[in-house]
Amino acid sequence: MMKKWTIIGGGSVRAVFFAHSLARRAKELHVGTLCLYDTDAEKLRLIGAIASYAAAQTAPDMRVVLETDEEAAICGTDYFVTTIRVGGDHTRVEDEDIARKYGVLGQETTGAGGFFMAARSLPVLAEYCEKIRQKAPQAWIFNFTNPSGLMTQALRDMGYDRVIGICDTPSSTKLRIAEAMGYDNSQFYLEFFGLNHLSWARRAIYQERDVLDDILQNKELTKKVGELGMFDSEFLELLGHIPNEYLYYYYYRDEALSHIAQSNCTRGHLVESNNLQLMEELRQIDPEQNPEAALKQYLSRMYRREAAYMTVETGGKQVMHVPDTLEMPSGEGYAGIAMDFAAAIESGQPRDVILSVPNQGSISGLADTDVVEITCQVDRDGPHPVHIGKVADEPFALMIAVKTYENLTVEAIRTRSKRIAVRALLAHPLIGSYPIAKGLVEDFAKQGSFIGAWHE
Repeated sequence: MMKKWTIIGGGSVRAVFFAHSLARRAKELHVGTLCLYDTDAEKLRLIGAIASYAAAQTAPDMRVVLETDEEAAICGTDYFVTTIRVGGDHTRVEDEDIARKYGVLGQETTGAGGFFMAARSLPVLAEYCEKIRQKAPQAWIFNFTNPSGLMTQALRDMGYDRVIGICDTPSSTKLRIAEAMGYDNSQFYLEFFGLNHLSWARRAIYQERDVLDDILQNKELTKKVGELGMFDSEFLELLGHIPNEYLYYYYYRDEALSHIAQSNCTRGHLVESNNLQLMEELRQIDPEQNPEAALKQYLSRMYRREAAYMTVETGGKQVMHVPDTLEMPSGEGYAGIAMDFAAAIESGQPRDVILSVPNQGSISGLADTDVVEITCQVDRDGPHPVHIGKVADEPFALMIAVKTYENLTVEAIRTRSKRIAVRALLAHPLIGSYPIAKGLVEDFAKQGSFIGAWHE
């Protein structure tokens, strides 16, 4: 039977890459239809036309359907990807500006920015999950809405047990390390543990040999691997683990804050500006009539966006490498995580996939229900986290602090309690100040994109 995949938030600029990746594996995964659903009809039309064109170059038999009707999008779907931004790109700008006002980091998945985005997005995402449970109860839901791990925790706590958190950062890091070290990625095992955007790898095996020290002691690694380009090589050796790139905000906090203050802008400003220009350029080109020209302009803008990744926080350093030619990327991005999961479910042949799922006893000291980002073995029955056991004190201390923040954030959003929201931000290691936590909550509550009334 042919499968239907649906992206909720199908007008997202990254939907083109997803459609291209899914088309390349459409035959393997028996994909008959990719539905792009969005509430923004114009954005869906512009991005959808390019996505349809990109997919057709590889899998002309895979239908790409653009849909603004919610029920039509949900019914008959086997796999969902949720990637929504409630209020649009400008809400991220507002969130990060509030954080900057108080002198704390506000990146949209980390610290204050992560709280703001979760508070805005969870009520909407929960409504989608409830409708999916009613209309397509056997479907798997891959959550890519940021902050992915926190949102997955909240949805799992609400009883949506077919929600899996996905993020392309760990898998991309593994691939880039394999390339830098000259490894065959298919024979390279890199085991991750932690939380989403707060994870580490402490075990690396290549051709049955422990290669972690080889990797950590390679002085050229941070120059070759974009996901590690913001770190010093000496730091990696000192840490003894391979860090997730977002740990830069914790391990280099003061440096990141200083660079943001000096630049007088945040990543959100750059993303919003780039996306606005892209949309205007696509309107002028008209992707429905000139899809090839639109695709080229799309790739130009997306690679420009990628090249600017973390340049504000690192003081202008370009850490990510982008292609020299305007061609579709060879990597699968976040689509690859979802597709590897689906391939294991459909075939029954186990695969190692890095996911955000309930801990289930894997990491000692965390509750079974705590959602963690971890290497899983996925088979026809779903994901099974590998056993990690006890981890080093330093990463564990960070994990406990951030998981406490996440659980309090979920409670605050569900009860709409400002008091619990302040407790959540107070618990976060990047905030930890009562006056700042209180001010952040009060300023956020004044935003026009804030959903519903919260009580004291």
